[in-house]
Amino acid sequence: MITYQWHTELGDSELTEVRNLLESAVAYDSEAEFSGIDFADVENDIKQPDANKKLLLIRMLARQTRAGEDEDPECLAGVLRMVIDRHGVGDVQLVVAPELRSLGVVTLFVERAGLDVGAEGGWLGSGARSLRAWAQGNHPAAGRLSDRHFIPRTKRMWKLIRLVDEPFDDNLPLSRVSPAGTSPEQVRALATFVERAEGAAMPCPGLLSDLDHDNKTVLVAVDGGGSVVGAVTLNKKPVISMEFGRCAVVEYVSRDPANDEPALTRALLTSAFIEAANAGLEGVIAYVDSDNAELVNACRLTRFQHDRTDVRFGL
Repeated sequence: MITYQWHTELGDSELTEVRNLLESAVAYDSEAEFSGIDFADVENDIKQPDANKKLLLIRMLARQTRAGEDEDPECLAGVLRMVIDRHGVGDVQLVVAPELRSLGVVTLFVERAGLDVGAEGGWLGSGARSLRAWAQGNHPAAGRLSDRHFIPRTKRMWKLIRLVDEPFDDNLPLSRVSPAGTSPEQVRALATFVERAEGAAMPCPGLLSDLDHDNKTVLVAVDGGGSVVGAVTLNKKPVISMEFGRCAVVEYVSRDPANDEPALTRALLTSAFIEAANAGLEGVIAYVDSDNAELVNACRLTRFQHDRTDVRFGL
């Protein structure tokens, strides 16, 4: 019923098939926010071959859907893209054509291809010795597949949203939070903070590069001596929520591991709300590891509400 094959090259007609499938899936999945593949990534992989970037196409063979009617012709049923890191871990993205999702394409693929990452040459000869994949929106089919094939759920991320016009706690130390400066001395102070935060539950590796990003605002919290002890990056490029409207996204929020002021995390988040409101946005989104009790608690106390759960599966 299906065939599958790795590809390092695609003809024009195949590229068109892939583009049409991925674009139709984006439109179909926009409200549910299921995982997708950016066609630009596929196109770039084909133009600039990389042994660690793999593309597999799943094709549905010609089939008869109703007795007495002509067969539906062979068609592209799914696109799998995988990026393998230096440790042999393959990050997998898989998208199935919306009109074929009731046919169990992924189940058929897994049953035929298997999940043997210990095979010679890695999974399906790709070189991947481990696999992981995100199911955004806790996709129900992904959950069923995981249960059926004993694929562990290795991580859960919560998408949380807060409206900016809800009241906030003005007893928080908001006066200690301000936009990050860009003088050499201020950048060095921020770099020192980033290093200290590496071992924290909330690291912020991209904070310094965020200073030069037009859509991003970095806010820092300082202690009594003026040292940076917390920071948050707010991306103000609007993300549209069907329910909440135009939202900013909290990309990093972190506090110095030596700092014992939980209220400071809430002050950083609250300052981000104020920044988003001043930019004319209606909500703020944060993605939080469900195991990060400190940040989950800070978000709850600052009136975030749960919107969806993303699940990572791994082998």
